[in-house]
Amino acid sequence: MRWRRRILGAGLACVLLWGGGGAAWAQKKVEDHPVIKPLPEVTRKEGVFHKFNAHKFRIKTEEGHQEKEIRGKYWEYSYHTTDDVSGLYILENYKAAALEKGGTILCDEKERLVFTLPTPEGGTPSWAQSPEP
Repeated sequence: MRWRRRILGAGLACVLLWGGGGAAWAQKKVEDHPVIKPLPEVTRKEGVFHKFNAHKFRIKTEEGHQEKEIRGKYWEYSYHTTDDVSGLYILENYKAAALEKGGTILCDEKERLVFTLPTPEGGTPSWAQSPEP
């Protein structure tokens, strides 16, 4: 299975995306995100880093769904796992890890998870998003 994750940041922000098979995603290797790490089941990781970029996160509010644009440092990863690792397994692991680290869940749907994590130095929180449906 292929799992893609984007990480953005004004402090830091992250978007997590996965996909099965499909065309190869030829990106150079980058170091892990300082806060959000890959799952142990990842067999290969590729990615790209930008000093500054933007991403619109879809979040759930009392009024319904809204988009919130976050700007800052930006990471995008493509994670490859074995076929026995399901999307639900990945989402539930990231959700549990986010809550364990004091994160806030902003959207939790069938194929989408958006959360923030406090940064170690107490700055702007990291934003993370799971796969696009």
